[in-house]
Amino acid sequence: MKQHKFRVWDGDEYLSLSQAMHQGLVGVQHNDADSFELESYYEHVILEQWTGVLDKNGKEIYGNDQVKYIGNLHGVERCSYKIIWQPKKAGFGMIQLKWPYNKKGMQPGKHFEVIGNIHDKEE
Repeated sequence: MKQHKFRVWDGDEYLSLSQAMHQGLVGVQHNDADSFELESYYEHVILEQWTGVLDKNGKEIYGNDQVKYIGNLHGVERCSYKIIWQPKKAGFGMIQLKWPYNKKGMQPGKHFEVIGNIHDKEE
């Protein structure tokens, strides 16, 4: 069974889920006896879930991370993507950020490296 891990962006830095709960930024909403969901109490606080995949360096890939493709597929050597949650598919996917091409044949983790996240400031 996949381990569920979260990190929390508080507008300035990442916190662990337990730190964010201790600070009152996020909490648990019980829906019924068998289900619950995590919720942010503030609009600027963002919960990000681990995809269950590690990049080529062993770093965990989370939703909202930016990753680059490492390899040579269809003649393209490097592409970058943002990791997103796809509710209709109940899974994670990618949005192209640079260098469009067909992504068939790519293997999560093995061919990717985390290069940042949506909260990083452009230099």
